[in-house]
Amino acid sequence: YGIYMAVIGTSDAACARRRKQKDSSVVSLCDDRVRCELMWSADLRSWTRFAPPSLQDAPQDSARLPFAQGPSALVPLVEPSFHSHGCFAAKPVEVPGEGIRLYLMGTNAPRLGNRKTTFSVTRLRPDGLAGVRNVDSDEGLFLTKPLQVNGSSSLLVTADVGALGSIVVMALHPDTLDEISGAWNREEIRCGAEACALTDALIFRPRGGRDFVARLRFDL
Repeated sequence: YGIYMAVIGTSDAACARRRKQKDSSVVSLCDDRVRCELMWSADLRSWTRFAPPSLQDAPQDSARLPFAQGPSALVPLVEPSFHSHGCFAAKPVEVPGEGIRLYLMGTNAPRLGNRKTTFSVTRLRPDGLAGVRNVDSDEGLFLTKPLQVNGSSSLLVTADVGALGSIVVMALHPDTLDEISGAWNREEIRCGAEACALTDALIFRPRGGRDFVARLRFDL
């Protein structure tokens, strides 16, 4: 659908304080962190962050680029660990039958000082790089843009659901938003105390081999 994704590194550049040495040299006292997060683009020119934090949450010396943290970060920085202060990612590698590997270097201390680094790999399943969740209520709704599907194909959905969560997926007419009639149209899953998932759930299969357009509705 013409969407490109990239892994970027954002730095909060917290190096405002400096200390002058006896030999007149200057040492920067940094507590900066570099975070890995995702951005998307439709034309490879303008890019949008998936979950941009508020500017009010950004440090004063962050060059007005709020940094991702918590669920907004692709690889959350965890203390104490070898990636408490930095995530420097290489180009993701897609491995058939396994998913996506993301190799990265982690750092356990700010720059311009002694620190240890590590070489790590994290694994992501295909098409599982971003998600949605309800806010300010127990229920939420997510509606996709119209999806063009070849008549010889089927519309499948894979979704991860958190503990005690639920999801209902249905195919809708792109204009009227009425449910599309058919033998397969709706899938539902409810999780118990542990997270669960839908894997390649059949949502709609066209009749007669004709191309079709549909929108998916997710009730969270």
